[in-house]
Amino acid sequence: MKKILKPFLLFAAVAGFSLFLGCDKETPPMDESNAPGGRTITVNVDMPTDGATKVALAETESGNISLKWKEGDKLNFTFVSGGITETVTDVPITLIGEGGKRASFSLTVPEGVGSSYNLFGLYGANFKPNSTVIELPAYGAGADLASIEDSFVMGFVQRGIVDGETPTLSFVVGGAIIGVWISNSSANALNINDLSISGTDSYEWICNATGAAEMEMDTPEMPTFVEEKRDSGSLLTILDDGSITIPPGESQRFYAMILPTDQPETSKTLDVNINGETLPAALPAMEMEWNKYYNFRVNFKSDNSWERVPYGLHYKDVLPANTNCHLINPPTKPGFTYRFKMPIDRVNVFAATSFGKAGDVPTIDAGTKWVANIIWTDTDIKDIITLTPTGSTGIGPDAMIEFEVGYQAEFPYGNAVIGIKLADENFDPIEAAINAGYLWSWHIWISDYAGQTQDISIGDPPQLLMDRNLGARSGIIGDPRSVGLMYQWGRKDPLVGGTFAFWNRDTESSSMMKTTPFNSWTNTANRVDYTVGGTVAWTVSHPVSFVKSVGNTKYGETHWMITNSNTLWTNTKKTIYDPCPKGYRLPENIRPSSGTYSAFGQINETNFVVYPPGAAEADVKGRIIEPDVWFPTTGFLSEKTGEITSVRNFAYMTSVTRGDGKNAKDETELYVRALPVRYNSPTDNYALGYSRGRGLPARCIVWNGTED
Repeated sequence: MKKILKPFLLFAAVAGFSLFLGCDKETPPMDESNAPGGRTITVNVDMPTDGATKVALAETESGNISLKWKEGDKLNFTFVSGGITETVTDVPITLIGEGGKRASFSLTVPEGVGSSYNLFGLYGANFKPNSTVIELPAYGAGADLASIEDSFVMGFVQRGIVDGETPTLSFVVGGAIIGVWISNSSANALNINDLSISGTDSYEWICNATGAAEMEMDTPEMPTFVEEKRDSGSLLTILDDGSITIPPGESQRFYAMILPTDQPETSKTLDVNINGETLPAALPAMEMEWNKYYNFRVNFKSDNSWERVPYGLHYKDVLPANTNCHLINPPTKPGFTYRFKMPIDRVNVFAATSFGKAGDVPTIDAGTKWVANIIWTDTDIKDIITLTPTGSTGIGPDAMIEFEVGYQAEFPYGNAVIGIKLADENFDPIEAAINAGYLWSWHIWISDYAGQTQDISIGDPPQLLMDRNLGARSGIIGDPRSVGLMYQWGRKDPLVGGTFAFWNRDTESSSMMKTTPFNSWTNTANRVDYTVGGTVAWTVSHPVSFVKSVGNTKYGETHWMITNSNTLWTNTKKTIYDPCPKGYRLPENIRPSSGTYSAFGQINETNFVVYPPGAAEADVKGRIIEPDVWFPTTGFLSEKTGEITSVRNFAYMTSVTRGDGKNAKDETELYVRALPVRYNSPTDNYALGYSRGRGLPARCIVWNGTED
């Protein structure tokens, strides 16, 4: 039985290439009797100049095909001078420049060609001997762009070249590329054994299945067919040899090169056939033209049916399971949306820990129904991050949360937290957030941060450090949005930091307000005493709540836990409570035997300067480790109240703690080894007095070691 497929559109992702047209420059008559011979000409040939063409024969994120020259490429040339037509074949590249966009070719002008001539160039196909007629190759198809490289045809025409010139010419593309993108959003692997496109109602194109088509380039306008080899209504086979497996949550792209007829059929349709089955309905009528790239996008769903994927929706790879923070770069092209699947493995991993068992945390078993919701977002991104209708609920541990991040023209950067709970018939996401009871939650950090390519080597021994605070919406020096989020020691969940309001000594952030049900971080309902929230299980189930240490006499009011643990964060591995993205963890801070030192390197008054330079206390916004490592003043969340305080100071959370009595005020007090630097004293950096109960900003280092 055929599966039902909604009609889906055919999109031209690349347009604007000219056809094989020459210049209008007149060619003067040639005096063949005096034609010089043995001259050498150098020709510079550029790849197509369309703005979408940037790099290699590869598909860009925006769905364009891009090109560049590679070593070993060769061209074929035909010279036309008066009544003389001479062909020169297999001319190799002599120089590649401008990042692969331009290539130079040196060749000898054939005997008999006059001092002014027309020049025809061709890549990917051959001229008939001493002719301007092209013999087109059989067009390729397959599961990567390399499959069509041998049939990728480009050419140029330049008329009226005069001896002594070094012409610079631009290629244009011959033919059209078809791409079929198949996504697999089901829970099982999808095997593709055969894939084809067929023309209905005798829709015609030329793919040379019955012999080589021939085309004349030396024409006033577009090339004309000399010999057509049409395939009327036949299959364009893209895959028929072997099988390709698409894992759950991933996708595969297939490509074919065709040559549309010179009079495209606008009233005919196309069928896509996968594994011997035609997917209804047919593609709408489309005038398929030369010099364009068309992609058809379909998705295999969890109910084993197919759906059309709208233009701009990109299925991204499944997010890593063993991390609590996902760093995501948002779409940069209007109309684009990225869809992500997020595993929920950590629910059962946590339930199996001693802390999970102590809290009687339930597991998600094969038949367990669960529901997810966005607990809070920054207001800047509240309209671009959403859960999909099918991705906000699931059954069992193998089902995944699914969410989308869309395009936004104005400042698309910020944070969100997504949580998962057991489902019941009366589930209300607002009540869920208020009453908590989450099994686990994840921080979604939408940022322009490019990851390790932007990291900074710092310290001795050197380590790669992020150039911004965890959760920062900007990494620009002096930008108030660079403040980021706050963390209590040992907890994975971000607590709200602030922006402009912090530097104005306000206790409420002006632009970090939350979507319902949270009106403000100053909501005192989000702050609880350690006697209520002082266990790991409670904080996991209440990811927005600050746990106050006031009255905790056991630890001198310095800790949010009822009973301490030194293993929530460590400097030997990345634990399941570490808040950093994949490939990172919190740094350690070790005081050396001598010298002024921190997790971020040797610091002193000379290399750790106030910003803005020379600013008075009220105007200090941070410090810079020369030349450009930026640390904004953030203040911290008071361990006793949860309110923002000391906004002219800052410290950074680290994985190593102090609780062994070394240099501590009292052996019962537990401290974080951090980097506290006051606006007027950069040498106070040993974390004396920075309790585990405080909310401090964090900055991550690259980590390739053990992960829980």
